[in-house]
Amino acid sequence: MISKKTEISPDKALERLEALCAKSERCTEEVRRKLYAWRIGPEDIDSIISSLKERRYIDDERFAHAYVRDKWLFSHWGRRKILMGLAAKRIPSDMAKEAVDEEIDQDRYYAGLLHAACARLLRLGGVEAGYEGGTKVLRSLVSAGYEPSLAARAVREAAMQIADEAEVYGGESD
Repeated sequence: MISKKTEISPDKALERLEALCAKSERCTEEVRRKLYAWRIGPEDIDSIISSLKERRYIDDERFAHAYVRDKWLFSHWGRRKILMGLAAKRIPSDMAKEAVDEEIDQDRYYAGLLHAACARLLRLGGVEAGYEGGTKVLRSLVSAGYEPSLAARAVREAAMQIADEAEVYGGESD
């Protein structure tokens, strides 16, 4: 059975979007797509979006900051993946870069990357994982959006930390 989307009035669409935007951050592009799905005309879309922006239901800069915080803290994405996600939502690149720079502390970023590298290496067998394990970890970190050079450094450092710990604990058991 093919479902038929019903058209709604611009006033009803505005009312629904106010409730939606009050619950969670939305960007202009998300709202625009929703209005197209509701079959609202282009002139009404522009006036609805303008109204929402004037009353601060939509603020792309505020959205960018919230998006960066959520993706970094909860999804553990790297900078590159976050920037690509913001680009997909049509957030201007300068605004996206500014949000990333302000929301992600350099030291915490690398500490999180190092922690992820250690955890993934340990899952693969630690020091015994060897070159193949390190390569797998590197690929997974790069696919999570971390910069390749930074991820490679973290994998090397994680392998050294794991080897040092194995040496310390191995030496005590003798």
